[in-house]
Amino acid sequence: MNLPITAERLDDDTNDYICRTCGSEISMKGPIISMNFGAFLFSDELKESGHASDKMELFWHFMYYGRIIPPRDYTYTYLTLVSKMLGGQADLRFCSIECLRTFFSSAIDLFEAKIAAIKIADDTGAESAE
Repeated sequence: MNLPITAERLDDDTNDYICRTCGSEISMKGPIISMNFGAFLFSDELKESGHASDKMELFWHFMYYGRIIPPRDYTYTYLTLVSKMLGGQADLRFCSIECLRTFFSSAIDLFEAKIAAIKIADDTGAESAE
């Protein structure tokens, strides 16, 4: 799996109607499985005009915090799944439940490998590899 997923704002029809797992084209007629991320920037006190803004950048990480090392430091690792999505919004589309499951399973496998590496560092007292 090629992580992190990065792109400019995913809001044009030519860019984001592909399956993030197998790469096949997805018809706008469906079915479409979509994982949506979003945030709004409210630009007035009444919070009536929330909108996506290029002042926002979306990211999505899996984080693992390991052993706490005195005085307050800790070992950690992370896996970035989505990075540098301008506008604060993204739609990740998949052609099937199987591809969605494969996406998460592959991400978890990568994350587990990173955690295993940091646990070795924790056990030997070495610093985090991140």
